[in-house]
Amino acid sequence: MFSSIAVNLTGTNVDSHYLGVPYDVRVVSIYFTADNAISKETTNYMKLAIQDASGNEIGSVTNQNIAAGVALVEGVPSAITVDGQYADIASGAALKFVKTVNSSGSDCVGTVTVQLAAARG
Repeated sequence: MFSSIAVNLTGTNVDSHYLGVPYDVRVVSIYFTADNAISKETTNYMKLAIQDASGNEIGSVTNQNIAAGVALVEGVPSAITVDGQYADIASGAALKFVKTVNSSGSDCVGTVTVQLAAARG
């Protein structure tokens, strides 16, 4: 099952969005598709993190100008590595999408697509 949520996390705000899950699931893959190009940045960068209900990070993407940072291309999905340790989400819980910023940050507008599979019992 694929599920998507539009995120509009702009400027210097630390902001969050949530996506509820209807049954026990495992996060298989995550993609972020930016509505606008987001260049790598040394000072004014952002990080978009996907977290479980306890705040553990399942995966993230940043445009910080470091080896792990990425320049996001408008309309092109960017794969986010899933940390299997936190990939199981309980029924009724929610995935949390959190933007944090350094300095004035950068806008983070786009769609997060999450592939979910029924959790193995």
